[in-house]
Amino acid sequence: MSPKSAILLLEDDAFTRRMMQLHLEGAGYSVTAVENGVEGQGALEGQSFDLVLTDVMMPEMDGLTFLAKVREVHNKESLPVLMLTAMNEGGDRTPEFLEKGANDLVSKSKDPTMLLYKVRLHLELNRLREFAARGGGGAEPEFRGPNDGLWSWDLQNGQVNFSTRWKKIIGHETDEIENNLDEWFSRIHPADFEMVSSRLRGHQARESSHFEADYRMKHKDGSYHWVHDFGVAIFGTSGRAMRMIGAMSWILPRKEWEREHKIIAHELLVLRNMAQELKAYGETNDDLGKTVENLGDHLDLLTGKIKTLLGGDFGTDRA
Repeated sequence: MSPKSAILLLEDDAFTRRMMQLHLEGAGYSVTAVENGVEGQGALEGQSFDLVLTDVMMPEMDGLTFLAKVREVHNKESLPVLMLTAMNEGGDRTPEFLEKGANDLVSKSKDPTMLLYKVRLHLELNRLREFAARGGGGAEPEFRGPNDGLWSWDLQNGQVNFSTRWKKIIGHETDEIENNLDEWFSRIHPADFEMVSSRLRGHQARESSHFEADYRMKHKDGSYHWVHDFGVAIFGTSGRAMRMIGAMSWILPRKEWEREHKIIAHELLVLRNMAQELKAYGETNDDLGKTVENLGDHLDLLTGKIKTLLGGDFGTDRA
């Protein structure tokens, strides 16, 4: 990214703060890390930032108090704020955080994948908003790779424009796809169409901060390819959505990984069930009982390792 996006990080735990800072800097961001909301306020007064990550529970000034201070000056579009929560914490508080002005929530984890994904997403959404505010003129905003394709949709007259990259994602040259809405919607897999259209309508009605969906698009060769699509609407003074702009990317490799993830989870569950069935026989045979106990230990170890590498819940019942 050029110049580097500036991120303000608020986290009271020194180790967690440092690790998150290293992950973010390793991804190419400029990071200012502070301990609490008071220091965060001082940092905001001293320089401008593109995005804020803040812990919830902090000394001197907690995350929600800090969020309220930020929203007195910056709205959600001008400065995204992502709340950092402990693993499996904050799910039931999500509506509260969003209502009070947070753009999103991110669970703290040893694996930085989701953190980096959400940071990148919200920075890209802001670049889309800026691009759309210019009327789609000037240099295109930077995206994650050469296969990310821009699209724009004038909601007043129905005119749509697809970039060359957008068309190439589904195997077409520039002159093979016309700039009309049917070229897009007719290629969405029938099983995904209602979900996509519902999310588009929801964002246009301001029911969500942005449009985002994973779905299947028909390729020129007749097959369906998984894509990730996200975008934002620009609203007029009346509050009505005037136009949308977004970007689509090819994600088939990620979907293949998710499928393999499910297979691994299923096979582990089968092994656990088999060990559970053997346990009954082990009660009458000491050697078999020890073998089953060892099998259970190894399954627990294997499950833990795979959960660390891939994430996910593979069950917790001990054989």
